[in-house]
Amino acid sequence: YAAGENKSDGLAQNELHAFRYPTNNNFITTGYQSFYKCVYAANLVIDNFKDGTTPVQKKAVAEAKVLRALSYLQLAIGWGTPPIVDHVLAATDKPGNAESQEQVLDFIVNDIDEALPLLDERKGTTDENGAYKVTKGLANTIKGKALLWKGQYAEAQQALYEVIKSGNYALVDDIAENFHVRGDGNAEKVFELNLVYDAAIGDFQFHTQWNLSW
Repeated sequence: YAAGENKSDGLAQNELHAFRYPTNNNFITTGYQSFYKCVYAANLVIDNFKDGTTPVQKKAVAEAKVLRALSYLQLAIGWGTPPIVDHVLAATDKPGNAESQEQVLDFIVNDIDEALPLLDERKGTTDENGAYKVTKGLANTIKGKALLWKGQYAEAQQALYEVIKSGNYALVDDIAENFHVRGDGNAEKVFELNLVYDAAIGDFQFHTQWNLSW
């Protein structure tokens, strides 16, 4: 639910909350832009290290492909046929929309399949750090959801079963734990932002207290 003193406090959030958002709602605009900023960062890594020979270079490319796939999953769900950008664009490039949502979902699955052999596994349900990094569990989760949107239910089930049978994840008894600090990196978390409080940073409190649940 959108919060605030009144309906004009956090206007964009309230427009979404009320399902009355116009085409210039800045939450939608900045969301779209943010996913492509992530795609750009991933493409920088992929373009510069795709011919890498060391294990670190190869894993960096694999992790970048997973994060690119995660961004494209959100773009495909939210916008249907977003432009597929698989490299760093030149200033004069003008990519067009994808031919179909299925094309975008296929792009996601292909990125995941290429990345999976090079990724680390989470080290059990108590491995907090394994929830803050790119893992096989995250990759299979993205792949499963993409296949679910494609309507390939058997294949989606298989990808998601890889997450379950790994034994690295488990449902928690108290679902509220997932929305509080005590649940950071818990057994149910596949991938999440880890934000550490630093009292030396003046405005940090607004990110770690008011907005922590986000």
